Amino acid sequence: MKHLLFNVNYQSLQRLDYFKPAAGSVEYLTASFSFTSDWSGTAKTAKCRKDNEIYSATINADGSCLIPWEVLAFDTDKTIFYLQYFLHN
Repeated sequence: MKHLLFNVNYQSLQRLDYFKPAAGSVEYLTASFSFTSDWSGTAKTAKCRKDNEIYSATINADGSCLIPWEVLAFDTDKTIFYLQYFLHN
């Protein structure tokens, strides 16, 4: 399993790795987040967007989540997806 590594410093998201995900991966790619203390005790969700579709992934207590396979599905164009994170009160 491969991991995308991120640091979340207050409201800034910084990617820490250079791994290039492959299209067609299923249950293979995860994201790991390191959060600053202001995020303590909050539930977090990663939102992955490909084209006009948004897919949610719950960020576990250890700061990781499985990237939804749908954002890595093959298509005729270059596969590009966007990842955001959200705080839940």
